[in-house]
Amino acid sequence: MQQLSKNYFSLNFLILLLFIEATICEQLLLLQTTDNNFKLSVQVGTPPIDQYLVFQIGYNYYSSFGQYIFDSSIKINDNQFYESYLRGLQLYNMKKSSTAEINPEIVRQPSSEREYVQGNTVTDILKIGNTQFKYTFLCASQEQYLFNTLLNGVTNLNRYQDNIFDEMYSQDVIQTRDYLISLELLPLDYYGINLKKMQLRYDLDQRSDNYKYPSNIMIQSDSFAIKAYGIYLNGEDVTDKLKFRSINFDTLYDFLMIPDDLYTIILQDQQVYNILYQRSIYNCKDCQCQEIQKLPKIKVITQEYIFEITPEMYTYYSLDTMSLEQYSCQINFGSSSEFKFTQQILSTQKVSIMYQKEISSLKFIGAQTINHMNIKDIMITFSILNGASLTILVWLAIQLLKKYRSIKLEYFYERKHKIM
Repeated sequence: MQQLSKNYFSLNFLILLLFIEATICEQLLLLQTTDNNFKLSVQVGTPPIDQYLVFQIGYNYYSSFGQYIFDSSIKINDNQFYESYLRGLQLYNMKKSSTAEINPEIVRQPSSEREYVQGNTVTDILKIGNTQFKYTFLCASQEQYLFNTLLNGVTNLNRYQDNIFDEMYSQDVIQTRDYLISLELLPLDYYGINLKKMQLRYDLDQRSDNYKYPSNIMIQSDSFAIKAYGIYLNGEDVTDKLKFRSINFDTLYDFLMIPDDLYTIILQDQQVYNILYQRSIYNCKDCQCQEIQKLPKIKVITQEYIFEITPEMYTYYSLDTMSLEQYSCQINFGSSSEFKFTQQILSTQKVSIMYQKEISSLKFIGAQTINHMNIKDIMITFSILNGASLTILVWLAIQLLKKYRSIKLEYFYERKHKIM
């Protein structure tokens, strides 16, 4: 009886441990835009000091500089930059951190450009929330024409460079490199700018329902992008008319962008052309009016998902940016070399995106999926069909043979009686 009680206690304790593991496994970062940039709070070095980094989503021109944190020596080496942008911030000092591994000095500079950032490559302890790991970055002591961050440095989250989650994973700090992004748009400020609040989950629980969504393979690119296999404009299939069919999920744009050739087709409608050209509709309270109904509706079909682009995703009601006296329905709709509607599906359709660099795929949690038949089911179906087809063919052959024999017998019978 005592042994039974011990086993019962052990079983309950194991269940409790599994529950705790599933509950606390995933880590969460809450980020909010500051001066149009996401701001990440971290601690660097030993003893740790608070640092505020620009959390740069996606690939852009400044990604060439990589990850960097300003060193306190910039006060001497580039005092003008320090006084303009860094004064008031607590700066990291690589020589005072007991855990800093300092490597030779390098210069990072986009080719044929004047901008550069210079300093030592450093590996030091970085702590984000409850997660601590070794972080490699450029400890910047000099710069030229660097963009104004007003923060301690920059860390990147794009496809072609290692990011903080890649480094955590390589050190066995987290279980997977996958991360999940959700987004909320806060009310417009006085200048008509949408502040953004992002939830970024990492160290994901691979047993969760999120992993039941299919992984959509990405195309070869420096950015997170997938291919569209079907494109419908107002219900009409225009796929074969389009050269550009890639969808970029790399960066958050306020404007919903579609491929240039699709935009050209849309502008052939004069009424739609006039609305898009003006970029706003007056006397259209809450963007509910007849003109809105004339705006394009687009369906995009990928390997695993279906995305519906509607006017609600690229219109919003606010104070007119031109007159600043009356409200109008603003239209954020334009063209580029590819589809770009990451911000819109995140904020308007409440879809979350899981980025899976290791297998070059994306998952869209909450999006409409394409129901593919399982390949095993297809093989079984084909086997059944092939078996059935063979049976039918054999049966038809037998029936034809019987018919042939019957006709042959009738022929000889009639011929024999005619002769007699």
